[in-house]
Amino acid sequence: MNTQVIIIDDEKALTDQYREYLNLIGVSAYTVLNDTRDFMRSLDRFRPKIIMVDTKMPYYSGEDILDVVRHKYPAASVVMLAENSDSDITVRCIRKGAVSFIMKPVDFTRFKTAYHSALNAYQIQSTDFGLYTGLKSESSAFRNIITRDEKMKNILQYLASVSKSSFPVLITGETGVGKELFAEAVHKASGRSGSYVAVNISGLDDTMFTDTLFGHAKGAFTGADKARKGLVAEAEKGTLFLDEIGDLNESAQIKLLRLLQEKVYMPLGTDRNVLADVRIIAATSVNLKHKVKAGSFRQDLLYRLSTHCVSIPPLRERRDDIGILALRFYNKALKEAGYAETEQLPEGMEEVLESYSFPGNVRQLQAIINDLAMITGGENVTRKELNAFMRRHDIDPRTAAREYFNGQFSYAGNFPTLREMEAMLIASAIDSVKGNISAAAKILGITRQALHKQLKNRLR
Repeated sequence: MNTQVIIIDDEKALTDQYREYLNLIGVSAYTVLNDTRDFMRSLDRFRPKIIMVDTKMPYYSGEDILDVVRHKYPAASVVMLAENSDSDITVRCIRKGAVSFIMKPVDFTRFKTAYHSALNAYQIQSTDFGLYTGLKSESSAFRNIITRDEKMKNILQYLASVSKSSFPVLITGETGVGKELFAEAVHKASGRSGSYVAVNISGLDDTMFTDTLFGHAKGAFTGADKARKGLVAEAEKGTLFLDEIGDLNESAQIKLLRLLQEKVYMPLGTDRNVLADVRIIAATSVNLKHKVKAGSFRQDLLYRLSTHCVSIPPLRERRDDIGILALRFYNKALKEAGYAETEQLPEGMEEVLESYSFPGNVRQLQAIINDLAMITGGENVTRKELNAFMRRHDIDPRTAAREYFNGQFSYAGNFPTLREMEAMLIASAIDSVKGNISAAAKILGITRQALHKQLKNRLR
């Protein structure tokens, strides 16, 4: 059953409302259930990316559903639908692996935010990609990271060198580049004795940010019948990874800044400081400097977070990695499906992939390759079949090589002449296909003979 989203709530009026929300977002592959027993009976039929479930349900609780889903579909994202009085249950579910929660009543804006956050978490979780770096020092934590790209190798060398520092690390990069993969590697290389704890703080209001990270005292709010430690305490002597740091509201930013500066925090409902020994690694896909200029992010917090900082380049800027990543994903998918591994991709596949822009980065590449592996079973395909496959993924193999051109040229000094511009364009085309004149001519939309003539004229 091709079900992207499953929503489980025993109140039909609410599930009807959620159904409308999904339609507004543009999700068509979904299943809405009012009885948890229906979900359990059909468990093997579903292949969900996202499950939204009420914490309090007859027969099986939301926490029961979470436990089953984490075992059956570990990549799926679970979102808890909770009442204000369900705080302890909600936090316990987040610790068990729920990606977020929505407090009832649920409006469309919060539902949409939670949906996109859950989809992003699913895509990251299902992209178990590793690279191989060749780092040889204590960075055995990075040994599964391979790359041919010099910029990536420099980034990994830098992360290995700062891994034992206690100062924060800020990891930036587009969605899909794998920022959490690098955060985990830094923690493994750090030698810190505590746990690695990750949390996506997108959409958390001030109260839930404080409760999630710092915990609360007994009686701090309605339903807080006992004290609870937060994720900072859980990561004591370890690493706390804060994803989507750019979405923090101002009050939460102040509390995080105090934790970074003074190494103390205050649980909800208390007036005493608690000392913390935790290393913070933060990640974002937005430009924090722009947010600082816009007044939505504190400059002093940015300074603190970026003591050590790296920006992971998008896949289109490290095309030499596309082939080795694609082959790795291909063999992994073949092996999981019971097929024999292979030494190369189907003929022509790597050429097409290396000329595509990959707006979804490594995550998108793996999704395409997983599909390819299931279709081919490791066997070769004709060029016609390959072209049809790529078009199913909205990639036109005839124009893929031009997709990453954004229509703008950068230049310094005087505006370039037309002849200089032509030279820049030809050089860029040849460089992008590693000197293959035929491929460069195809990108430029001219014949091979015409390109040779252009090159010959410029040598005169």
